[in-house]
Amino acid sequence: KEGGSLHYSMATNEGPVDHYGLIKYKKIEPNDLLIYLQHFSDKNGNIIKPAFAPTWPDSMLTKIEFIDEDENETRITLTWEVDGNATDIE
Repeated sequence: KEGGSLHYSMATNEGPVDHYGLIKYKKIEPNDLLIYLQHFSDKNGNIIKPAFAPTWPDSMLTKIEFIDEDENETRITLTWEVDGNATDIE
């Protein structure tokens, strides 16, 4: 729901889970639009820089648009932009 959040872990076949993410839902229009802030986090949900990408921005605004193309086809447009303050390298 709008204003809600999702805290998740990312696993690979190479070893234990040590990557986490946090999503904060901003806008939801069922079947049409999803907008949320996306962050890397620690296992407790605190926003962090991931060790594998230390110059990644703290917050990314993610926008996903769903557009009906045909009876069984949907076009998805995904855009990311830095949210908030970021350095030039971020």
